[in-house]
Amino acid sequence: MIVKGQQHFPYTAATVFSAFGAPHHIEEKQRFLGSRNIDIRQCEQTDSALDLKIIREVPAEAPAMLRKFISEWNRVTQEEHWRENAGEYRAQVKVDIQGVPVAINGEMRLYSEGEGSVHEVTLNFECRVPLVGKKLAEFVAAKSQETMQNEFAFVADYLRANL
Repeated sequence: MIVKGQQHFPYTAATVFSAFGAPHHIEEKQRFLGSRNIDIRQCEQTDSALDLKIIREVPAEAPAMLRKFISEWNRVTQEEHWRENAGEYRAQVKVDIQGVPVAINGEMRLYSEGEGSVHEVTLNFECRVPLVGKKLAEFVAAKSQETMQNEFAFVADYLRANL
């Protein structure tokens, strides 16, 4: 299952990219999204690269049939590896939800468009558990779609308030 999202910003791609690696921005964003026990394991940024590894606990209100796989709070490890090429930033993303048999991988792009920029996210969700696997992947994908939209809104507000 694939989930896509897109956000336009009235700022250059370089400006938006610089915020992605600011530890204060990362922590604020995670708290805004409802995470707790946020641990930024890696945050190494230059003008043309960003390597992030964030571990946190996120809440999930799973339906009864999925509670065997999804806890009330789940430990999530997210890795992003961004690289810039000719003014466009691309990232490989991997998300691991401890104890949840759903593989999440994807790509992100951040590029200039007119006087602003566009951030695109594409995530792929796979689950190989018989019978409930499709429902489990759909649930995680729906939660991720909701989180993605909230994250886009947070970044837009953060940039507006801090630039």
